[in-house]
Amino acid sequence: MSNYFKTVLKKTLSAPLMAAYRLKIAEPAVILAMDGGICSQMNFYLTGEYYRERGLKVIFDTSWFDSCGKDLDGRFARKLDLPLLFPYLPWEETRSVVKLGIYRKLFASYGDYEHDISTAWTGYDAPLYLCGYHHNPEDMYSRLFRKTFRVDVERVLDDRNKAMLEQIRHAGAGATAMHVRRGDLSVYNPVYGHPASAAYFRAAAESVMTDCKDAKFFVFSDEPEWVRNELLPKLPAAADVTVADLNGPEHGYMDLALMAQCRNQITSQGSHGKFAAMMRDDMSAWWCCVTHRTRPAGAIGLQMRKFFPFNIFINFF
Repeated sequence: MSNYFKTVLKKTLSAPLMAAYRLKIAEPAVILAMDGGICSQMNFYLTGEYYRERGLKVIFDTSWFDSCGKDLDGRFARKLDLPLLFPYLPWEETRSVVKLGIYRKLFASYGDYEHDISTAWTGYDAPLYLCGYHHNPEDMYSRLFRKTFRVDVERVLDDRNKAMLEQIRHAGAGATAMHVRRGDLSVYNPVYGHPASAAYFRAAAESVMTDCKDAKFFVFSDEPEWVRNELLPKLPAAADVTVADLNGPEHGYMDLALMAQCRNQITSQGSHGKFAAMMRDDMSAWWCCVTHRTRPAGAIGLQMRKFFPFNIFINFF
């Protein structure tokens, strides 16, 4: 079918619905397709905030968690954790086959993060079905993130994690979260680059220990056995390290809540360490931020340099 006939068919099918919207019989919405782990879910929620600020109705398509719910390798689970970590957020979701089918067919716009750097999506109007990953406006993290997300750890954590929380609090200013992302990012990824090396984590730990004599490291990873067998022997011998292996990838939101209680962050590929730091009230923390040559620091890292001007970024390839 030619593009012309596709356009005509789309207009014909959408005409009754658009008429209902104009007559206020129904309310048009922006439906955002949500997928991934907790940090991706937070990113999608912030995307929705741009539309909510304009007075548009925002609904999240969470059907991916039923149909897939796995990482890029299909190995580790990804669950819808956002409402558990931030229960106070306004939230409406749908998994309606009929509603989603209509919006996907008639009002879809697909993001291509790797090749399209436009942020024109912020100006789109309802009805809209926004799918995929888009580039973020500059103020997404500097303005919206801290305005939107805060964690009540006493409410979110279970008893086992509260015991780990007490260890972190006892470590005080020396508490340092080390996020070791493995799983689907343990090999090269065109968006995230090469995995962070043991040499990076060692150099980052040494930098924190130089500045903070009472540093205590809490290591969070989707592969804690790799951490124990491969990484710990290569960290500085004097490092005080606890492997925080309570949750696993299926409860990564609890890891994020714990990491946000650590004053210092050693980040990895992915967003856990970066998001954890932005969820803190204390801005005077140590930062060790892994980068790679194709995307130095990444969009989040570059925005953080503006947002946290007094923090220290240490970049190792």
